[in-house]
Amino acid sequence: MKISQIETQKKNYLDLEELYALSAAYGNGMQRKEVVRLIAMPALVIGIMLGFLTYLWWVVLIGMAFAGWYGYRKILPKIVQRRYETEALAARNHFMNTMTQVMADPSKTVIRSIEHILPRMRGELQTDMSELVASLAIGADMQLVIDTMKKLNEKYHEDVLFCQYLEQLETTIHEGKHNVSSMQDLTQHHNDMLQKRKLFFAAKDDYLRGVKLMSTMIIGLIGMFHLSSYVMGNNFEMYIDGFARSMVGYITTGIYVPIYFLIINRFLKNYFDDSVMEVAVRTK
Repeated sequence: MKISQIETQKKNYLDLEELYALSAAYGNGMQRKEVVRLIAMPALVIGIMLGFLTYLWWVVLIGMAFAGWYGYRKILPKIVQRRYETEALAARNHFMNTMTQVMADPSKTVIRSIEHILPRMRGELQTDMSELVASLAIGADMQLVIDTMKKLNEKYHEDVLFCQYLEQLETTIHEGKHNVSSMQDLTQHHNDMLQKRKLFFAAKDDYLRGVKLMSTMIIGLIGMFHLSSYVMGNNFEMYIDGFARSMVGYITTGIYVPIYFLIINRFLKNYFDDSVMEVAVRTK
């Protein structure tokens, strides 16, 4: 589920309260100190860079305010969304594996199997499956079962394998035949997809560490210019007057900072773009 699919107070935007609620959908809510860190870190990096480059307090404040806003509006929602999707996928994978094991017993009906594993489930998937069990209760209208299954398929349509698994359960409900082999195949494919997803994200994290190293090296390079100025003049006046507050310095900073931001923005856009993984699953 994407943020754009969630009903929010503002279109395609979650406020802080809604972000907390989404992060806690599977019981592991984001801590406030983590939110503060995600907002403060970009502001701190940009603040240090602009402070060293310009020595103008108002430029530093503007840069930090923009970087903090960027962390809050752009980075934080993406991290919450990815965490939500990761936990939701793990919950669906656990459901498929456990359900397949239980359904291997021919005497187990779909409703009895779900009731058996419900206590071991958590989060919104547990709620969804509780609704399915209610629709399967004795005397329930079969149209209600169909509508419930349709609702689940619409909600989890991005997880194609899980939707196919739900179709197998629906077939079992209507026909009373257990197709355990198909369920086992779908579950195995889902396990493989989950493993590939972990490797996919691990590779992305390697690039993220490279970007962090690049930012650290840039700040270190600026620090070396300060050190050179101090060694040669026993103070930082040579650097401040000769670069930071000179026309050359203003032009250099005016070119460098936007380019640095564009690079980081482009990287984060690709870092949080998981559509490649979705295509891989759909074309499996």
